[in-house]
Amino acid sequence: MDAKCTWCDGRACGVALGRWVIGVVLLFAGIAKFGNVSGFVGYLTSQFEKTWLPKAILVPYAHAVPFVEVILGALLILGIARNAVLFVTGLFFITLTFGQLLLSQPQVIFQNMMYTVVTAALLFADDYDRCVLPLGNRRALQPTVNENR
Repeated sequence: MDAKCTWCDGRACGVALGRWVIGVVLLFAGIAKFGNVSGFVGYLTSQFEKTWLPKAILVPYAHAVPFVEVILGALLILGIARNAVLFVTGLFFITLTFGQLLLSQPQVIFQNMMYTVVTAALLFADDYDRCVLPLGNRRALQPTVNENR
């Protein structure tokens, strides 16, 4: 019997690393926007003046983006409520992709789609993610021994 710890399992490490990368990207993107939120809002509204989106929706969305990015990023890094946070992150990436579709930005659309695909893959692979905090997760920080390897 060759018992191995699942903490050392490549799948578990890969899923955790993927979640942490998405979390770090979101966290630091949001932190960067906090330096000049009004400038970010102004930039975003000027970009979307060419589209049919009303300013009444765009301005609150632009104000919320930095907060959403920081909160989702921190929750992903910590692994709190992992599946719910990954699902909301995927929805957030879809809204960002939709906006870039309206602006006809193919490079950014592709990048956002890849973030969405990675987020969906991480959500799909939840059975392998062991590096999460117990808050809102079915199983957390439970290294088990896999004797079927």
